[in-house]
Amino acid sequence: MSRGHTPTDVVVLGSGPTAALVALELARAGKRTVVLAAPDAGERVLGHVPSGPPLPYVDAVRHWGRAAAGELWTLQHRAHAALRDEWGQACDLRSAGGFTLATSRPEALALAESEDLLRDDGFVGEFLDGYMLEARFAVRGFAAGYWAEGEAELDAFVLTRAARAAAVAAGAVFLERAGRAEASRRGVRVATPEGEVSAPVAVLASVADAPEEALAGRVEIRLGRGIDLPAREAAPVPSPAQVRGSAARWTAAGGRLHLVVVGGGDPAAFAAEHLPERADPGETSGNFPQGVSRDGLPWIGPVPGLPVFLALGGTADLAGEPLLSRWAVSDLLTGRDATPAPLRAARPASDML
Repeated sequence: MSRGHTPTDVVVLGSGPTAALVALELARAGKRTVVLAAPDAGERVLGHVPSGPPLPYVDAVRHWGRAAAGELWTLQHRAHAALRDEWGQACDLRSAGGFTLATSRPEALALAESEDLLRDDGFVGEFLDGYMLEARFAVRGFAAGYWAEGEAELDAFVLTRAARAAAVAAGAVFLERAGRAEASRRGVRVATPEGEVSAPVAVLASVADAPEEALAGRVEIRLGRGIDLPAREAAPVPSPAQVRGSAARWTAAGGRLHLVVVGGGDPAAFAAEHLPERADPGETSGNFPQGVSRDGLPWIGPVPGLPVFLALGGTADLAGEPLLSRWAVSDLLTGRDATPAPLRAARPASDML
C-alpha cells in the first residue's frame, strides 16, 4: 500500500479476534478490507466463552421475560458451537463448562434461583454454596458459585493469530493506526503511517479510539488491569470464571491463570483475598480500555445515522466471535440484518450492569 490517500471498501477498527474474523468474512466476500489497530493495541481479550449474558438468569427473566432470556442463552450456545466447529482445534478450545461466582448473599440467592429456572428451560448446571465451593477448589471468600455446562475457554492469542492469517490469505490488509477515526455521513477516514485510509463504512470491533458517537448510550469504556498467576496442580481453581459484583474474571491458558479486574480494582489484591494459593508478587499490566455493554448484551450491526457497523461483545469475554462477526457484516454485504433482535445496534439502550 503506497503512502498517500488509499480508498477501500471497508475499514475494520480493532486488533483482537473479532476484528480478524470480521476481516475474514469481508475479504472472502470480495470486499477490499483494511484492518486498523492503535499502535499500543495488545491482545487483552480473555478466552472465556460464557453461556449467556454476564448476569444471573433470574435477573434476565425479570428484565426481558422468560422467552427472551431463554433465547439469549440459546443464541450463546449456538455461538459456542460455531466457535468450536470452526476454530476449536486451532485455538485449544476446552468445553468443560464455566463458573459464575458470587461475593455476597443476595448474589448467591440469585444464582440459586437461576439454577432452577435454567434447569427448567433445558440448560444444565450446578449450584455450589460457599462451603461446597471451598471444599472442591482453592478459593476463598465467595458466597456461592454456579457451574454452567455450556461454557468454554480457549487461547485467545492463538485464535487471533489464526484468524488474522486466514484474513490476510483472503486479501485483507492489516495496518497500524496513527490517529482517531473520523466518521461522518460521507464515510470514515483514518490516518496511518502509510497515509490516510478512507472507506464508505467501518466495522467497529474494538472500543479503543472508537468514534464516541458510535458508543454513546451503548458501551461504557472502563479501565482494566491483568495479572498472570502460577499454575499449581495441587490447587484446582474453578475456570473459566466470572465474579459478580467485582468485575473480575479469569481463564487458565498456557499453564497459568490470567486474571483481569475491570473498573479500577487491583488484581494482585483480589488474588491475595480470593486465590491465596495462587497469589504471586508478579507485576500487573497497566491500565487498558475494556468495552462493557450497559445492558450486558453485545451490540451488533449498523448504527443509525452513522456509516458504522458494530461488532462489540457485551464484556471483555469472547462471545462466540464467528457468529458475532457474521451478523455484524450481514447487512453490510446483503442489505439484510441477520442479527437477532435483542442484539441489534439499533435497539433502545438500557442499563443492567
